[in-house]
Amino acid sequence: QVGDNNDIDIKQLNNGYAGSAEYAEVNQKGNNNDGIVQQYNDGHWALINSKGNENFAKIVQEGNDNDGEFFQDGNRNEANSFAFGGINTTYGKQVGNDNKIDQDLGNGQATMDSHLSTLQIGDRNYSKQDVEGDGWPGGIDAVLNIGDVIQRGNSNTARQIMTKFDGDVMYNELYGKQLGNNNVLKQEAAGDGNFSNIMQSGNMNNAVSLQN
Repeated sequence: QVGDNNDIDIKQLNNGYAGSAEYAEVNQKGNNNDGIVQQYNDGHWALINSKGNENFAKIVQEGNDNDGEFFQDGNRNEANSFAFGGINTTYGKQVGNDNKIDQDLGNGQATMDSHLSTLQIGDRNYSKQDVEGDGWPGGIDAVLNIGDVIQRGNSNTARQIMTKFDGDVMYNELYGKQLGNNNVLKQEAAGDGNFSNIMQSGNMNNAVSLQN
């Protein structure tokens, strides 16, 4: 799609195993566009590539062994990955200012071995990986999830939030690298064996690792 105020919504329901993996690719150039991909079951791959300002991209993957990728060039863009299951990977690259990317690891019995890898270049950008939901049905186990974030610029924020909903939270890892000034990097992880590796280069930066 080329132009402004466009929408794309792709839904794929089949299982991606046994040589039938499904792939979805969205390319948008312009402003205020929405690109949404919904994939259910296992073994899928999705890519959303947008160039312009104030664009929104969302990948919903409910299953295991899925990959989602975002590439956004412009300002005030947002990318969201909702990953429900295990061994799901999200990669996002954003170039510009006032952008946001997040990976929400959804409600259910187990959220395990998922990975968020983010590169943001610009100022006032935000990156987040978290477990969300009310713990129903059953408790959420947030185990072996990895957040890997690189931010280059000023006044950026990166967060990893692994909280407990009557389940186990353990062995989650955050690797954060921020280059610039007035940046914030924070890990909140309840449970055992969680790990953070934080590197900041610049002035007036803040780093917090809260593990309990």
